[in-house]
Amino acid sequence: NIQIHWVEYAPEFPDKWKYVDYESAARNGEPFATLVKHKQYLPNPCARFCTAELKVRTAKRFMLALGFEHWESILGLRALSLLYVLSQKGC
Repeated sequence: NIQIHWVEYAPEFPDKWKYVDYESAARNGEPFATLVKHKQYLPNPCARFCTAELKVRTAKRFMLALGFEHWESILGLRALSLLYVLSQKGC
């Protein structure tokens, strides 16, 4: 039995994340739109902040809020994302 915590990027909350569930989870890109509004620019090949902010840092903030100092995590990326990153060597 694995307990799953579903959280989303939410800069309006003190720790910049909020709990969501199946019914309340964003379905239309709301966390991304909020991030772009907060950053005031779109991600681009030289400034790829989506994965870092929406996934990595949100998960880190969540784990720190639970009191963890060390943890292991796994982040899945599409194979095409890796090919894209490798093609952007000039940034």
